[in-house]
Amino acid sequence: MWANPSFLGKSLGRGRFLSFFLLPFLVTGGLSSPIRPVLPGVPAASPQQDEPALKIETHVVSIPISVRDQKNRIVTDLRTEDFRLFEDEQEVPITYYGLDKTPVDVVLLLDTSRSVREELSALQESAYQFVNSLNPTDRVSVWSFSDRAERMSDWVPATISERKTVSAALRALEASGNTALYDAIRTVSTGFYSTPVGDQGDNRPRRAASSNPDALPLGINANRRCIVLLTDGDDTNSRYTQLNQAVTEALRAEISIYVISRSRVELESVERVLNYDKAPASDRLLARAQRDRLKASEKAMIDLAERTGGRVLFPTRDNDIAGSYVEIANELHQRYSIGYTPPGDPHDNKFHTTRVECKRNQVRLWAREGYFAK
Repeated sequence: MWANPSFLGKSLGRGRFLSFFLLPFLVTGGLSSPIRPVLPGVPAASPQQDEPALKIETHVVSIPISVRDQKNRIVTDLRTEDFRLFEDEQEVPITYYGLDKTPVDVVLLLDTSRSVREELSALQESAYQFVNSLNPTDRVSVWSFSDRAERMSDWVPATISERKTVSAALRALEASGNTALYDAIRTVSTGFYSTPVGDQGDNRPRRAASSNPDALPLGINANRRCIVLLTDGDDTNSRYTQLNQAVTEALRAEISIYVISRSRVELESVERVLNYDKAPASDRLLARAQRDRLKASEKAMIDLAERTGGRVLFPTRDNDIAGSYVEIANELHQRYSIGYTPPGDPHDNKFHTTRVECKRNQVRLWAREGYFAK
């Protein structure tokens, strides 16, 4: 239906609403001027005094989608007719569709609890490789967390000249404390743009003004949002947030979460203890408990990522983490954007489930599980 889906992906952002000024009809019933999109924060051209404009709002929900084949290759040749789209289990017509070229605002969120002290230097270097793989129009902010989440750098474009800011923030990371993972997800989601550099907060539940995308300046409002999380997934210290609450806040802020889990790296060390016949009984008991926690954390990280439209990667060595970062960076710029007009009240302040199906065989897609109408 739309002549330029890539433009719409950029303009609509994450479920943004469109407003059009329909200029006066000619006597014959045609339009006297092309329809022009009016975006939040950008004043429309003033019509002539004797030609009052009629404002018509069209509400469109936009969903980013990743698709891969059985060999884990990104699929980019799908067409509109290859998809089916549902809201609240009711099939809805697809209004627009295309490869999403929208810039991405990415929070690099690193677990800096004491468990990564020995590997921290290598992890810092791996995270920097991610920034090198982004487009210059993307933006990055570095956060760390252990007992609390802390913003380490403000938003900067992922240009060569600005990467030194990200590098300095990564070098400043220190490992200590426990792992309040779900509290961190909630803190980042509610303070994605507003939290000052160096602010640790207290992890208490809060709703920052910037968690409402419509309250953001246009330059922020147009971009997709993403958290790239590096952790083993074993939450040992969240006081205020559980998994479902973390997912809810990410969905409310329209953030996709990608997770690089170190659980397989740590499980290898645990299995060595369990397979060592001469290991003390106490060590084997602790190892079994840690193995159970790590396996449970893998299920939780899959849930966290896939419900928000992201994915989980499980490198088996710390040396493979840099490659995982690069894989995520590449995927962020090869996603589809699919949009539709919601069938109900677009301002009902309720959560609506969404589901996308692909008719092509032997592919898998990732899309968020729903959105909050605003």
